[in-house]
Amino acid sequence: ECKWILGERYVQENITGEVGGSPFHGLGFTGYDIVKQKYFSFWIDDISTSYLTSEGTVDSTGRVFTMSGSYDDPMSGKKNRKFKGVTRVIDDNRLYEMYEYDASGNEWESLEIKYIRATE
Repeated sequence: ECKWILGERYVQENITGEVGGSPFHGLGFTGYDIVKQKYFSFWIDDISTSYLTSEGTVDSTGRVFTMSGSYDDPMSGKKNRKFKGVTRVIDDNRLYEMYEYDASGNEWESLEIKYIRATE
């Protein structure tokens, strides 16, 4: 579920799904910082006790958001892991792709989420 909050300044995402056969719940906030003139995002979920932050821009179509950020990885214990998130708005749906980097700096897709608009 995604909804506008706080005077339609931010979008709040409540995500429920499954990861590796186990229930998954996440909460995210996205907004636009008029001082920095960048979009930003904050994310927490029940798999980890750390959080992700990112900021970035939208392309000229207004439909592809690219944001970069970092997080502390609870699985490996590595701090400040860098990632890139790409959100593509496709009709009424969205596709989120998260890319991380190996020790050589090579990019690989670590996560993909398909947001499908529910019909009423």
